[in-house]
Amino acid sequence: MCVVSTALFLSIHYDMTDWKTEYWRNGASIEHCAIPAALRSWLLERGSLTRKLRAHCAGRVSVRVTAHAWGRITRAERQALDMDLRVRGFVRQVELSCADRVVIFARTVLPPATVAARRHLTRLGNRALGDVLFADRRVQRGAVRVARLPQGIPVTWPTGTIEGPLWGRRSLFMSGAAPLLVSEYFLSVP
Repeated sequence: MCVVSTALFLSIHYDMTDWKTEYWRNGASIEHCAIPAALRSWLLERGSLTRKLRAHCAGRVSVRVTAHAWGRITRAERQALDMDLRVRGFVRQVELSCADRVVIFARTVLPPATVAARRHLTRLGNRALGDVLFADRRVQRGAVRVARLPQGIPVTWPTGTIEGPLWGRRSLFMSGAAPLLVSEYFLSVP
């Protein structure tokens, strides 16, 4: 029997990019029955989510950039990246579509030191970040962390609004001493 505390996933934040740090849980420690079966393998995937999405969608995957600039970093992102409050980060937000249906909103945050060391990561255009990260043997992925926003809370992302439940995952990637935080939110089941 699976017993899951609802407090584990509860979030009252309406901005999908600013879910509190304490709501993110290590995917390896969450009871698998707490995650809907249709999303479980997607949320806990340690490899490239883009590659998995391409296989699932018979290659009909597109990436659309919705933000690509220096910008505001949330408190939770700052904590994950160990960034000073006064420092801005480079933010890349994209929508991943499967057969012309947006299924994932992704947000990547790069601290200034990472931009200086890995400038090519700011010049991806509509290329999937996963293609670059998983092709580079120097890049190491940290734990996959998972969070859930409950039903009935409207969440806005750059090009739309959805009502929960909404599941997300994030990981800290390291390329040498250069960290970047990748967060992915599932707008629907792929």
